[in-house]
Amino acid sequence: MARWLMLFLLLAPSARALDLGALQRLLDTEQPVRGHFQQSKTLAFLSKPMVSEGAYLMAPGLGLIWDQATPWPQEMILSQGKLTMDGETVEMQAGPFAPVIAALMQGQLETLREHFTLAGEGSLESWRLHLVPRAEPMIQLFSAIEIRGEQQRVLGLTLTDTAAQPTEIRFSDIHFGELKEDERARF
Repeated sequence: MARWLMLFLLLAPSARALDLGALQRLLDTEQPVRGHFQQSKTLAFLSKPMVSEGAYLMAPGLGLIWDQATPWPQEMILSQGKLTMDGETVEMQAGPFAPVIAALMQGQLETLREHFTLAGEGSLESWRLHLVPRAEPMIQLFSAIEIRGEQQRVLGLTLTDTAAQPTEIRFSDIHFGELKEDERARF
């Protein structure tokens, strides 16, 4: 019986270390990426997670457009260190967070290394990155972050705050392509 168990363990897929350099080369793109998101936030005082859905556009060098459709419409644009919600500039220090948000959604490992300790597993076809904050202000916000992907697509994020309350974001209908004039004008 012990031999069969050992054989099974040797042949079973394991959590392989991921070649982060190869992953970075795969993820390096200047192409804008668009898709659909579903975000689920767990809060201790709610019996069910809060769920929102919508569309996003991440344009390298320009920023992020996050168009929430449900449970209520809301437009958030993060561009050049400035956060705009429904056309109004939000007074906050988005500067240190803007590059981290872009890096999380695009898998920019060099930027993430400035703020987190990284560990990867899987293959380039299906991978996971585990991030542990190591610098302020991220250390005050998160206890851990996980990024999941397949090939050059980021499929999801799990952001666990310091109170151990996770926010799960899943991306679907992901596609790359040039910006349209009306999209560029929104930044």
